[in-house]
Amino acid sequence: MFMTTRKLQAKDSKDEAPLEFIPATPAVRQRRSTAEIRKLILSSARELFGQRGYGQTTTRAIAEHAGVLEHLIFRNFRSKAQLFEEAVFLPFKLMLEQFHHAIRTERKPGIRGTEERARNYLETLYDQLSADQPLWRALLLAVQADDEELKEVLRDPHSPLIVFLDRVSEYTAESVEESGWEVDAHIATRIVFGFVFANALFSDMLFSAGKRPSRRALIDEMTAFMMHGVSHRPPARTPSSSVAGRKKTAPVRRGN
Repeated sequence: MFMTTRKLQAKDSKDEAPLEFIPATPAVRQRRSTAEIRKLILSSARELFGQRGYGQTTTRAIAEHAGVLEHLIFRNFRSKAQLFEEAVFLPFKLMLEQFHHAIRTERKPGIRGTEERARNYLETLYDQLSADQPLWRALLLAVQADDEELKEVLRDPHSPLIVFLDRVSEYTAESVEESGWEVDAHIATRIVFGFVFANALFSDMLFSAGKRPSRRALIDEMTAFMMHGVSHRPPARTPSSSVAGRKKTAPVRRGN
């Protein structure tokens, strides 16, 4: 035990009193909350999975990097696969909150407002995917390696990516209905995610050296592609009208 000393001066005497030993008060270690532990684990997982990939990263290494006991990982996450999924898609929860706030509190009507929201979505998504390239490539490699546990997690209809795309589909459907366009928002949302994903992760494959466009040029083209792809299309034909258009009328025979 650590000890502290204190000299006591004797009254009316030049002699020093005996040393008095006082036990030091032990430091009280504050217990971290579940939210703090979870945040530490996710932060470490994002860093290590991005550096080493899914297969080469152990839960023990993540725990050591986070400064927590390994069993706390499995108290907060069902498996390593689920931890990996949440680590990859962690920013998407914040993005949804931002989109919801922008749409509900700053929504501008009309085509100009729709284009502004579309551009904001594309910019945010492109920047986030670009920043997380190592994690997304680790995810693609893990899926190609036929990790069944990870595949099962990703197929879950309540996975973070599916939840994200479904919510964005709802916002898209509102704009589509407001503008009177004939668009399947569920499909269109996933097509848009796909071309942003490809440009953010594989632009070095899509463009030759020295001809890679700037971020602004990419965003401009993707915004135009998205907006004109949904607004400039012919009216949808109903199945009945389509069949009627192809049906040939039998010749009418007249009596002599």
